[in-house]
Amino acid sequence: MVALAPGCTATALTGEPALPQRRCSSCALLQSAAAGALPTLRALDHSTPGSAFVGPARFSQLRGPPELLDVYASAKDPATAARLWELTEQVLGRPLPV
Repeated sequence: MVALAPGCTATALTGEPALPQRRCSSCALLQSAAAGALPTLRALDHSTPGSAFVGPARFSQLRGPPELLDVYASAKDPATAARLWELTEQVLGRPLPV
């Protein structure tokens, strides 16, 4: 399993235009939706090792080409993982397969 982060991407989800025609203070940090999709493609690449974390490495991991990154310390915490599992099951209204 590979985890990924798209970085800070200009899509309708951010309330910013998908095309960078409008300039704003936050737009300097936003990358295009196409660039935001690149970590997903890198995660799907057969050369990406399992248990990898893929995302942009530049500007505090907000933008840039996808690279293999260190996993956040909180992502390695068993208590955090157990709580996330529990919350996911609550949201889904059913147990997750093990």
